Amino acid sequence: MSNNDNEFERIDRFGTFSASWDCLASEYGADFISLAIAEMDFETAPEVKQAITNAAGHGIYSYTEVFPEFGQACANWFERRHNWSFGANDVVFTPRIIEMIAALCTHVFPKARIGTFSPYYGPIIEVVERSGAHLTELLLVDDGFGNWSFDAEQMRESFTHIDVFILTNPHNPTGKLFSYEELVSILRLAEENGVVIISDDVHCDILRPGKQWIPIAKIAGELKSPVKIVTCVSPAKSFNVAGIETAAAIISDPVLRQQAREALRAAGIHNPNFFALPTAIAAWNSDGAWIDRLNVHLTSNLNYAAKRLVEVEGLRVTVPPATYLLWVHAPDLMPNREACNEVIKTTRVVFGPGENYGSQWSGYFRLSTAVPHATLQEATARLIGKFQALQ
Repeated sequence: MSNNDNEFERIDRFGTFSASWDCLASEYGADFISLAIAEMDFETAPEVKQAITNAAGHGIYSYTEVFPEFGQACANWFERRHNWSFGANDVVFTPRIIEMIAALCTHVFPKARIGTFSPYYGPIIEVVERSGAHLTELLLVDDGFGNWSFDAEQMRESFTHIDVFILTNPHNPTGKLFSYEELVSILRLAEENGVVIISDDVHCDILRPGKQWIPIAKIAGELKSPVKIVTCVSPAKSFNVAGIETAAAIISDPVLRQQAREALRAAGIHNPNFFALPTAIAAWNSDGAWIDRLNVHLTSNLNYAAKRLVEVEGLRVTVPPATYLLWVHAPDLMPNREACNEVIKTTRVVFGPGENYGSQWSGYFRLSTAVPHATLQEATARLIGKFQALQ
């Protein structure tokens, strides 16, 4: 076991009110393995943990407010890490990205015509639909080798009758990184049709070696595009602090930025929680060395899991360029949700059935690999044993 493996060892999460573990234990038993939720099963970066510990040590957990240090830390991180420059004043605090999108859809773009790629992250689509929006799904297509793309003609036609396009980059669940050319084409369509872009880029720091995330807002700035863009980011996935609820929307257009702030207030979202700012500031002010080590571990896990799973006849999976998620095609072994649930029940390995990401994605399932390597070995062994028994 390497030092890197030691850093990302298993932490016992039972008894912490965990959505991944405590909620499922009564149904599947104490020896189940949770690979269903996009979060990680090891400690956050040391500097982030220390910042949270220091904040907890004050002993008074009263109201806080958003101070300039938050926006500056966000701007500094993305300039250092991703070569994207924007002003600290462009940053709007939001507890969660989904809350920002819900506020925008309800109060800024009520009952709008909204487009997005499918498969999609279900909870965001839920708030979109609950807002009264009309949803248009644009299918991503797999070439059979794990390369996902969209149909240019379908995009062109769809953009003529939508008001807002929700982009997810890196994409969840496929792990696709949109190329510069693809993002320019989306941007041009938005220009031609007056479409606002909301981009959920929460997984942007989780990358394979040599891969680069390109924010569409950066391209818009370089091309001096008039398209209004909301880019949603957070240390939640990168630093494993989703429960702290600290995120940001980067909005260069001053009118839309003020509308976003007012929409949050209309939704009852005011002060951040006591730990939100110390956590985000510590994460974004860090040197990134922990993220580098994390990505090494995650890439190793993804490679291992993909290599093992493709040994099973009828499974197709490739390592994605981003995220720690595997999007597995298993149309014969698990053709629907019922078949997935049966595998989950017998293996006690919990994953996400394809229908969670769009009704047409039966035959797929999503698997998180953000766990200690030994946990992943056990989980894949159980799954492979079950799949082989089904053949």
